Amino acid sequence: MPCSTEEPHQSGSCAAKPGHWDRRFLAALGAYGFLALMAGLTLSGVLRMAVWAVLGGLAIKTFLVWRRLR
Repeated sequence: MPCSTEEPHQSGSCAAKPGHWDRRFLAALGAYGFLALMAGLTLSGVLRMAVWAVLGGLAIKTFLVWRRLR
């Protein structure tokens, strides 16, 4: 059965495994960092700032969900 965020406290769910969400959280932040770096190297001006703003928003949202599931 796939991981469900609707029932995070049920025994046997993915949220019960220690470190599972931490690894996913770090992987997501790494992906956002990589995309931000690529945007910084390839884009310029307003488009670069827009991409960084979107990635920053996604990083904050990811952090809030990770914090809620801990």
